[in-house]
Amino acid sequence: MACRPRVLSVGTPSRHATSNPEDFSISGKKKVKSVPLLKKVEHLLQWNLFKGLMVVFRVLPRSLLFALSQKMGAIFFLLLPKRKKIALDNLRLALERETTEEQRETILKRSMANIIYGTTELIRVAAAPSRFPYNGIRWEGLEHLENALKQGKGAILVSSHIGNFPLILTGLVQRGFPVQVIVRNPANPNVADLFNRVRSRVDLGYIRDKPKEHCVRCALKCLRNNEALFLQIDLNVISGGVYVDFFGYQVPTYIGPVVFAQRTGAPILPIFSVRESRDQHRVFLEAPVELIKTGNRD
Repeated sequence: MACRPRVLSVGTPSRHATSNPEDFSISGKKKVKSVPLLKKVEHLLQWNLFKGLMVVFRVLPRSLLFALSQKMGAIFFLLLPKRKKIALDNLRLALERETTEEQRETILKRSMANIIYGTTELIRVAAAPSRFPYNGIRWEGLEHLENALKQGKGAILVSSHIGNFPLILTGLVQRGFPVQVIVRNPANPNVADLFNRVRSRVDLGYIRDKPKEHCVRCALKCLRNNEALFLQIDLNVISGGVYVDFFGYQVPTYIGPVVFAQRTGAPILPIFSVRESRDQHRVFLEAPVELIKTGNRD
């Protein structure tokens, strides 16, 4: 399987763009996975809802989409009370001293509205990559990435789920930087296939996070080809991580960026995106993180 999947056209995906090494037996034949009927129905309903929203988001003017996103952000968690509780519990753990319960509710609604509007932007990118107004992205620190790639060892971009982070990727590609991202596709196969085709349409390389051995091999190849490898490290780690301080709590995070840096010599560059206004984003690319070699891998 190729480490950098490509799609020949949006309507006709290649096998490499939609297949996973785990999906094939030793003989090379496609494994047939049994999916419960209710799960198939759920996936079908999700897919049709998603397609309907794509049509709406593509035809409505951006000003109306922004206003609609604010309303949808306010009502979204009414439909998902369990998710709302998890989000509010996390906000309370992080910001209980600085905020009231009402303020945390407001933060949650505004965050959801930003996610929804960010999704509409990405749908517009997918529909017409060349017509998206990338001049609405203000870049700071691009020289750090340029200098890193001049060393010929690639660059490790570490980020988190803040702002419209996919625009970082499409924006970097649009500016001519070779970028690959490690992804964990959604469970819905139709949505996952769409995401893969969109990535390929904007010429964004992607590496699936499973199986782990294949992911690591492709990530190392990416760096040795002097490309930028994008990683989001704010997900919960079940095993094999390292604990760091996060809002006063010890939480696990991934060691992958440091391991890749040690094995290839590629510098680690933090990168983040924030929305400054309805159609303006600012991307911060910081100087390389200094790694202190102690000889202790732990």
